[in-house]
Amino acid sequence: MHKMNYTLKKSFGRIIDFIYSRLLLKPLMRNKMRAILLSILVIISPLFLFAQSAASDSAIIFFDKKILDFGTAKQGESKTVIFTFTNKGNKPLIVSDALKGCGCTSVKWTKEPVMPGKQGYVWATFNSNIGYGHIMKPIHIHSNATVPQMDIYI
Repeated sequence: MHKMNYTLKKSFGRIIDFIYSRLLLKPLMRNKMRAILLSILVIISPLFLFAQSAASDSAIIFFDKKILDFGTAKQGESKTVIFTFTNKGNKPLIVSDALKGCGCTSVKWTKEPVMPGKQGYVWATFNSNIGYGHIMKPIHIHSNATVPQMDIYI
């Protein structure tokens, strides 16, 4: 009876070893890279989900055009262009500043909060008394959007 118990335990142990090593470990060892990548994906994926939900819960600034050409200006002439932007987020968008690239440009912008789905404007005026020739001047837009600084150009 004692010998039979020992044989049963030994057989049972072999079955457990077989199940554990052959059915569980070996497939993982063969596909070690898959297991590692799957583990990394499981660990990192909640971070991406959180980032998307955080981005969707904020203001998003979208300019129809980021570069506007006002054509040719004669010396002494001023030309104004209007940039239109839309708040594509779900929180109010506040443009806190619009910094001009040089003294030959003056800038005005919508100062009130732009509600989700609504539009705001940036007016840029180039004074050809101060600057001349082919120009491409940046205007640095600062806001509370997901991308807090964005450049537009005249």
